[in-house]
Amino acid sequence: MATKDGRLVREPDTGERRQAWGTVDGNELRVAHGDAETLVDALSVDHAGSFNLFYLLRKHYWTAEGAEHDEVADFLETAYSRVREINDDIAVRIVELGGIPPNTPPTIQEHADVHLEAEDLYDLRASLKGDLEGYATLITSVREHVELAERLCDDGTAERLQTHLVALEHDASDLEHLLEDDTLVRADDVEATHERRDSPSEHSDTSQADASHLRRLDPTHVRREWDTTAENALRLDQTAAGELVTALNTDLSGLYILFNQVRKHFWTTEGAERGQIGAFLEDAADRLSVVTDDLAIRVHALGGVPVCGPMGVRQHASMNIEAAHRYDVRSSLGRDLDGYATLVEQLREHVELSHRLGDEATSALLRVHLKMLEADANTLERYLADDTLVRRRSVD
Repeated sequence: MATKDGRLVREPDTGERRQAWGTVDGNELRVAHGDAETLVDALSVDHAGSFNLFYLLRKHYWTAEGAEHDEVADFLETAYSRVREINDDIAVRIVELGGIPPNTPPTIQEHADVHLEAEDLYDLRASLKGDLEGYATLITSVREHVELAERLCDDGTAERLQTHLVALEHDASDLEHLLEDDTLVRADDVEATHERRDSPSEHSDTSQADASHLRRLDPTHVRREWDTTAENALRLDQTAAGELVTALNTDLSGLYILFNQVRKHFWTTEGAERGQIGAFLEDAADRLSVVTDDLAIRVHALGGVPVCGPMGVRQHASMNIEAAHRYDVRSSLGRDLDGYATLVEQLREHVELSHRLGDEATSALLRVHLKMLEADANTLERYLADDTLVRRRSVD
C-alpha cells in the first residue's frame, strides 16, 4: 500500500528513486556545487511563485464577468500562458543545475511568496488587484535573483531571469492599466468601489494567508461561494446543475494532478529516449491544459465555482500525485498512465451522467476530450510496451 501525505501526495510502491527531493546533484554547467545549491533555492522560490500566479490568472480567465470581460479574459489568457512558459523554463534551469523543482502542493506552497486566492469567486476588480500583488511579489523576487546569479557568475541563469523579468513587468503594467479608474461600470458602483479602496476591508486577511498561502478577501467581494451552485443562464435545473458541477470538479481535480505530474516528468526525464518522450509529455501537458480550461469554463456557466487550488483539489481528488522525488522514467510514465486511466473512466461516467440529466452540451464536450485522453493513454501504453527492434541477446 502506498503511503499518502494528506490525500494528494503518495510515495509510489514501485520504481527507483533516482534523486531525493531537496537535494542537488552535480551539474554539467560547471557551476560550483555550493553556488548551484544557492541558485536552486532561489529559483525554487521563483518557480513556486510563478506556479501560484499562473493558477490565479487562470482562475480569473475562467470566471471573468461584466461589461469588460472580453478584454480582461483576452489579457488573462495571454498572461497565464506566458507565466506558464516562465514556470516551465525556471523548472528546466533548476534541473540543469542539479535540483528538482517544487512539484507537489506541499513543496510548492512551502516555497511560494505569491499567495493563492481562497476558493470562492470574488468580484473582478478585487481579483485583478490580487493578481497585480502577485506580479509585484514575483517581480521583486526575480529581480533579486538576477543580481544573485550575476554575483555567482552564472550568466545563463541571469540572462534567463532578466528575460522573464521584462515579460512580467510588461504584463504587470498592462494589468495596472486595466485597473485604472475609467470603466464601463455604472458610476454609483465606481463610487462604492472608491469608498472601499482604502478601507481595511479591502485588504486580504494576511494572518490566514501567512498560515495557508490563501489570500482571503473581505466577504463583501464574494460573488459566488465555493462549493455552491447558483442559478444559471442555461435553463438547467439547479439541482441537476449542482450534480454536474460536482462531477466536473472531480474531473478538474484529476486534471490538476495529472497536468502537474506530466509536467514534472517533462522537466526531469533523462536517458536515451529523453527527446521523444519529452516532446510527447510537453504536448500532452498542453492538451490537458485545454481540457482544463474548457471544463472550468463549463463549471462557471453551470453556476458553480471551478476547482483551482490545493484545497478544492483535495476535496474532490480521485487520485494521488507522485511524491516530490525524481523517479525512473518507466515507473513515472506508468503512474501517468494510471492517471489517464482514472480520468478516462471518470469522463466516461460523466458523459452518461450529463446525458441522463439532460445536459447534452456538457455530454458532447466531455466526449470530445475523452477521445483525446484515450489517445494519449494509448500512446503512453505503447511507450511502455516491451517490444523493441534491438536483438533479444542485446536486451538480455
